Amino acid sequence: MTGTPGVAEHGRLLLAEDDDGVASAYARAFTLHGFAVSRARDGHEAVAIAQSLPALAAAVGYLAIYSGVGKGLWIEESMNMLTVLLIVALFVVKRFELRLLSLFGLLSFEVYLLHWPLMARYDVFFGFLPASVALAAYLALFVALGWVLHYVSNRVDSTRF
Repeated sequence: MTGTPGVAEHGRLLLAEDDDGVASAYARAFTLHGFAVSRARDGHEAVAIAQSLPALAAAVGYLAIYSGVGKGLWIEESMNMLTVLLIVALFVVKRFELRLLSLFGLLSFEVYLLHWPLMARYDVFFGFLPASVALAAYLALFVALGWVLHYVSNRVDSTRF
């Protein structure tokens, strides 16, 4: 059974191989058979990748819940920067394919256009909900509104010509 490259039908593999040609051949073969493949150059790097993922994911989750909101601007900004750095580290350590992130990428311009006016003028969530719940509510709202704006703008563009 062959799969579409980049789509993990059967799961994910961590391939530890120091020879680029051999690693490329194996990665291509596993990908064609429906596996998502991450590469490590040797066993030590593979162990480091495997051991670091749960710790990085736990750190990102902790910082998302205890974001420092309301504890002063410097603490809030520091926690935000630390969260972003940990998320970047998580993506550097292991390649992810999440449809939700693809959706955010597709709607990023629309969400950008909507988020500031709505949050700055009509902040209804952060005043009444814990920061993690308010953030999730805003993300859901902006993705839904961004999808509507994306859909409407594409319909207008397609009927214009």
